[in-house]
Parts: sequence; structure tokens; C-alpha cells
Amino acid sequence: MSKVDELKKKHPGATVVEFEDGVFAAFKKPTRQVVGMAMNTGRTNPLGMVEVIVKNCLLDASEGLDLFSDDAVGYLMGLAEKVDIIIGTKKAEIKN
Repeated sequence: MSKVDELKKKHPGATVVEFEDGVFAAFKKPTRQVVGMAMNTGRTNPLGMVEVIVKNCLLDASEGLDLFSDDAVGYLMGLAEKVDIIIGTKKAEIKN
């Protein structure tokens, strides 16, 4: 069984993110309160928005992965591109 499959089995409904170097992290869907805190933080600190999601929603990660270390900025930037998927954002279209 692959690591992704293991994480999905261990955390049903979680979003599992795999980075290009094979590192994994699993996240639960954030609550409305967490999304609000993240958006508020993101107004002045865009990377802080991702940190709020990670702090409140990280379920599991590859051994040795510390997303709050200075060495992990690349991982946080990768997660920034996927925050809408972790949150479960629905695409909207205006119909006039």
C-alpha cells in the first residue's frame, strides 16, 4: 500500500498533499472559524494564512517534516497553491 493510500485509510475524508520530493501531508477540512482566522491573517501576511490552515488542520505528515521551520518555506508555498482544495472551495460563475 502506498503512503498516500495509508494516509487516506488512516484519515478518511482528508486531503493528502504530495510534494515533488515525495514528502506527504494530510489535512482535515478547516472549520468556518479557521478559514476566517486564516483570511484575516492573510490580509497582512499571505504566508501566515497558510500557517493558520496548517496549524489547525494538519493530521499527519512524513517523518521529519516540520512545516514551521525556516527550511519549510518551499513546502508552505506549495501548500499556498492548494489551500482552496484543502478548504473545499467551490468554483462560482456569474450568470447574467
